[in-house]
Amino acid sequence: MLIETSTTYGREILQGIAQYQKSHARWSVYLDERELWATPPSWLLQRHWDGILCRTTTKGLAESIISKGIPAVDLNDLYTGLGLPRIRSKMQAIGQLGARHLHERGFRHLAFCGFKNETWSTERRDGFFAEAATLGTHCDLYESVWRGKGVPRWDTDQDKIASWIESLPKPVGIMACNDVRGQHVLNACQDSGDFVPEQVAVVGVDNNELLCNFCNPPLSSIQPNPLRIGFEAAMLLDQLMAGEQPDPMDHEIDPIGVVVRQSSDALGIADADVVAAIAFIRENAFSGVTVDQIADQVAVSRSHLERSFRKYLGHSPQHEIRWTQVKRIRQLLLETDLTLASIAKLVGFVHVEYMTVVFKRLTGQSPTAFRKEVKDF
Repeated sequence: MLIETSTTYGREILQGIAQYQKSHARWSVYLDERELWATPPSWLLQRHWDGILCRTTTKGLAESIISKGIPAVDLNDLYTGLGLPRIRSKMQAIGQLGARHLHERGFRHLAFCGFKNETWSTERRDGFFAEAATLGTHCDLYESVWRGKGVPRWDTDQDKIASWIESLPKPVGIMACNDVRGQHVLNACQDSGDFVPEQVAVVGVDNNELLCNFCNPPLSSIQPNPLRIGFEAAMLLDQLMAGEQPDPMDHEIDPIGVVVRQSSDALGIADADVVAAIAFIRENAFSGVTVDQIADQVAVSRSHLERSFRKYLGHSPQHEIRWTQVKRIRQLLLETDLTLASIAKLVGFVHVEYMTVVFKRLTGQSPTAFRKEVKDF
């Protein structure tokens, strides 16, 4: 199995293969810890193999595998027409999903940030642009080289992304070709002083949870289905080793959906005062901020702020404060074992009883019931 262990995507493909093997096959497997696009060991094709699963397939490697008559399944994302049965993510569908997600959030100006000369990025870009055209939405594009000759210095590329974002009309929804690029975009937004997600909503691809949660704010991401890719690749290889022939040669697997985090958890709002107020609430909701303080920060009257919130969001600034607190409570209940008293203190409630009342009013269940439900699941 020539599949990288250095990426979330590769590791989940391996998990899918392992699931198939546990229930359907008894294989003796060669698997080494590998980087993305690491070259195969020089001795690889000097040994007899019953089958190969390969992510780093090149034209030369494919020709050697075919010449030796070894059953193999190609999992690469760069090259087409190598003559081997192939399974991969449906890249254009990933791009289409990104455009629909941002459009559904109310963003009517969209943009894509990708890598030049990378087939998977180009296909995701094309799907994004095609869906945006269907939705009647204008798109902008930024691309730079990721690998090989012409790779820009990291800081130079960050400056160019920041300048590009500054040039875009706001609010704007940006899809990054993967989570690494999504982190680049979020860093550039900090440099350019744009509010995320109120002015710039961002969504990546791959749902690398570690990287997404290192981002500030946490990065929304499209979840492909590498587990299914791995399972189906193992099943296909099993069939090939049994002498069966695949039909068709190229299999594409749809993405699962969008995992929404803070970077795109907003509505596309053109009112600058509302955008600034929401950003201020996100930063101060856990320290007892009041509606009057928000109005002072934005330099508008409280009545104007109330009217604007109801116009664009359908609720009051006070409701936005409480909902921001409730989302944080849910996160802490899900991800930690902190007591309710500790959580109340962290999110700005003096009394745990009042926090419980607010949480139940907005979610329909108590914090204790919510925690029990998610933990039991």
